[in-house]
Amino acid sequence: MVSQMDYLSLLLCLVKLSISPGQTSNSKLISNIKEGLIVEQVLGAAQSNQLAGELSINLGLGYKVKNGKIIGRVKNKMLTGNIFAAFQNLVDIGNFLQLVSGGYCLPPILFKKLVAVTR
Repeated sequence: MVSQMDYLSLLLCLVKLSISPGQTSNSKLISNIKEGLIVEQVLGAAQSNQLAGELSINLGLGYKVKNGKIIGRVKNKMLTGNIFAAFQNLVDIGNFLQLVSGGYCLPPILFKKLVAVTR
């Protein structure tokens, strides 16, 4: 018999996220961005309230996009938001998988309405 504490531990364990690729090329994803960021790498583990979906992620390597063009590199930024709200504002999913932090293999995902803050 599984105790309530064992059940809670099972619920809180880290699960590997799996998202299937979409139909959109990387260049098309970027061309659809009026103003935003491409997150290439993050620093460390995200500080967040995982149960509530809250996240704060330090950007390790990112690129600024304006009118569908990459215009430069970004540093000293943090992305904040709620992952559940982000997926409600999902715009598109790229058509290829890539290895990302933590050993995940995910396609590029285009969200709107994440907040980028700077020091």
